[in-house]
Amino acid sequence: MREGWALGESVFVSSTEIATSLGAGYGAVLMCKRAPPSDARPKWHWRCQKLIRFSERPITTIDKYTTKEGTVVAIADLSGHIRFLSSELKLLYWVKKPKLVGCVCLRFAELPAVSVGAGPEMREATLDQPVFEAPPFVTCTSEGVVHQMINGAPTMVFEGPPKGHVRVKAHPFRDLVIISGDHELRLMSLEKSSFECLCSVKLASEKILSIEFSSAGHEVAVGISNGQSIIFDAFSLKEHTRLQGSDHAVVATTFNDDGNYFAAADASHAVNLWERDDASK
Repeated sequence: MREGWALGESVFVSSTEIATSLGAGYGAVLMCKRAPPSDARPKWHWRCQKLIRFSERPITTIDKYTTKEGTVVAIADLSGHIRFLSSELKLLYWVKKPKLVGCVCLRFAELPAVSVGAGPEMREATLDQPVFEAPPFVTCTSEGVVHQMINGAPTMVFEGPPKGHVRVKAHPFRDLVIISGDHELRLMSLEKSSFECLCSVKLASEKILSIEFSSAGHEVAVGISNGQSIIFDAFSLKEHTRLQGSDHAVVATTFNDDGNYFAAADASHAVNLWERDDASK
């Protein structure tokens, strides 16, 4: 192999053939065939049959499924471009979806084939058929976002956590959780079979160090690195107010039972206590 090339994933196309993606340096697929012993090589060995380049980008994942006509190999790259190949590595069909940018894994389900979707992609296909079908499949991006692909439409089934140190806090009464990274909050719903992000907010420079719901569940407090505590609406993540208690990072926050008092502890071991101006809120 040339310098800078790297072998990626492999799948058996048949009992004697293996297709291997090149995961770095070259957007190609290598086909190898198991060869019987010969005078030159007394043992069974693998022999390179062909190397076909499909993309300027490295191929990040490869998988296969079986049809009545034979094996179909699917490859994907970081641009969200998925190519479907015959067992001879001939291009059958392709799709490119912006939602799948960063794709690093693709896996087919053992389910009946459905339409991959018609549209601009079909004009580039090499098959004379109106609809290209494949089993439903899932993809995962480098950010940890998982999509399910059915009938040509990618549907997000899981969104990867925010970057940085991840914290999770459950709502006291509703099927909701807050997930935070270093600079981002996400409100996630648990009412469906998978996580669904309802809304999110990003902090430009402040680092999140703590999150806490109020006892009634209407507000969520976030302690940040510049000594402030930010109070958000728990259902929209709209900022209500900022409280500056000190110049030290806020490492813990809490509300009293009726929500009229709020306390924040900082990295200097000091605790600041606030009383709500309007006790009826």
